Amino acid sequence: MKSVFIREQKRYTFHELQFRFDLDKEPLQKLLQRLKSFGILKTVKNTKEQQELSDLFEEDAELEELSSGGSESLYVFTYVGLVMIQNFVLKCYPKYIDKEEDLDIKLKEVIQVIEKADQKEQEILIYSEYDSGSSFNELALIMYLLSDYFEYGLYNVEDSILEINGYGDINWDKTVNDTFTIISNNRPYYPELVTQRKIDDETHFIKQLHEIILTQTTKTLQDANLNDLLGLPELLLTEEELDDLAEKDYILYRIEQQLSVEFNTRNQLLLKALYIYVDKNDTSSEKSDISFFGTNSFHVVWEKACAVAFENHLNHSLKSLGLGNSTQSLKEYLEKPKWTSKGITQYSSKTLEPDTISIQDSLFMIFDAKYYLLKVEEKGLYNNPGIGDVTKQFLYQLAYKDLLSAKEKDLVVKNFFVMPTESETDLDFGSVTMEIFTGNPLKLSPIYIIKLNVAEVYCAYLKGSPLNEVIETLKGSSSIIGVND
Repeated sequence: MKSVFIREQKRYTFHELQFRFDLDKEPLQKLLQRLKSFGILKTVKNTKEQQELSDLFEEDAELEELSSGGSESLYVFTYVGLVMIQNFVLKCYPKYIDKEEDLDIKLKEVIQVIEKADQKEQEILIYSEYDSGSSFNELALIMYLLSDYFEYGLYNVEDSILEINGYGDINWDKTVNDTFTIISNNRPYYPELVTQRKIDDETHFIKQLHEIILTQTTKTLQDANLNDLLGLPELLLTEEELDDLAEKDYILYRIEQQLSVEFNTRNQLLLKALYIYVDKNDTSSEKSDISFFGTNSFHVVWEKACAVAFENHLNHSLKSLGLGNSTQSLKEYLEKPKWTSKGITQYSSKTLEPDTISIQDSLFMIFDAKYYLLKVEEKGLYNNPGIGDVTKQFLYQLAYKDLLSAKEKDLVVKNFFVMPTESETDLDFGSVTMEIFTGNPLKLSPIYIIKLNVAEVYCAYLKGSPLNEVIETLKGSSSIIGVND
C-alpha cells in the first residue's frame, strides 16, 4: 500500500492531490468523493482568503458534489489519524506541523495521544457496532483488539481439576463423600484429600480464535506498513487461519454462546469485538473499502491533554480546594440559566463549561485550550479566536468572582488561551483585553495567550502528570501574575 502524508486543514488543489496520490483524474475524483462521504474531506471555494486560513468553518464548506478537477475548489482534510482506502494509507497529521520532517515520528506520538483520549469512545463504538450491525471500521477495530491484548492478554478460560492430595484448595464435599475415613478418638481423619485447582484451558475455542484474529490483524498492519508507526511489535501467535478453526456461522454461534455465560465487562467487550471482526472481515460486499483510526475533532484531544498538563481541578469539591465547606465541585458551582414564564420556572440543563481550572497556591488559573494557529504579522492578526471565545473566557472569571472574593485571602485570578506550537513554549506570547471586562468596575484579568510545545504536553498527558515547570513559571512570573495588570 502507498503512504500519502496529508496535513490537516491545508488547502490542496486538485493537481496537488494528483501529484501526491499519483492518480489520473477520474479515479482520484472517485477516491476524494468517498473520503468526502465519510466526513474526512471537505471542499471550499478557491479564494485568496481561503488560501491563507488554517481553520475551516462549516459555513465555508461546499455541500455539492466534488468539482470536475478544475481550479474552482480547494480540498481540505478535516481529520487527524490514519485512513486506509483502496491501495492507499493516508497519514493525516495535525495542522501545527508545518515541516514535512520526521513525520512518522511525530504522527506516532499523535496516534498514541488520540488512542488514550478516545479509549472510552472506542468501547462505546464496539458496543454500538455489535448491537446495531452498523458499518465495519477495520482499522479502528484492529487498534482496539491489539491495545486490549497488550493490556490484558489473551482471552482466558479457567477449568477446575480435582486431584488427590494436590496443591489446590480442599474440596470437603468430595473428600467426605468419596474417600475412605479413619475414625480415631471419635474424630474423622482423611488420609486422602480431594483438592481442587484452576488451570488455564489452552485449547478453548475462543482462546484459539483470539490468537488467530490477533495474528491476522498484525499481518494487515504489516501489509500497510503501519507496525512501526503504531509502535506495535510483530504478533504471530499461530499459523492457523479462521477457515482452519471452523465455518463462519459456527464461529459466530460459539461467540454468542460464550457471551451468554460471560459476566466480566472486559471479556464481554472483547467477545463483541471478535464477533464483529469475524462477521464483517471477509470478501463479502459487507466489507467496506475504507477504514480509519483518528478523529475529526482534534481540538477535543488538545483540550484533554491540556487538562492533564495543568492539573485540572474542575471536578474537585470546593471543600477540598479550601473554598468553603460545600461538597459541590467547581464545575457544579456555575450558575444555570433560570427560565420563567407564566408562573412556570425551569433551569437549563447546561451552563458555562470552562476547559480547565487549576488552583496553585494563591493563583486561580482558568485555561481555555484553543486549537488555533495564531499568527502575528505586520499585516495583522490571523487565525485568532472569535468574539464568542473571548467573551466566554471573561464570563468564566466573572462567574467565580463572588466565590473567590468571599475568601479571607483573595486568590489572584488569571485567564489563559492555550495554543499548540512545535517551537519552544512561549508563556508571554500576548494578551486580549476588553474595556467592558478589564476596565472599571469589573477589573477582570486580561486573557493571556500562551503557546505550549506539543511534545511536552503529549508527554505529560501520556504519563498522566502535570507540567510542573510551566505551572511554577506561571506562579512566579511577574508579567503573568502581577496584581496590577
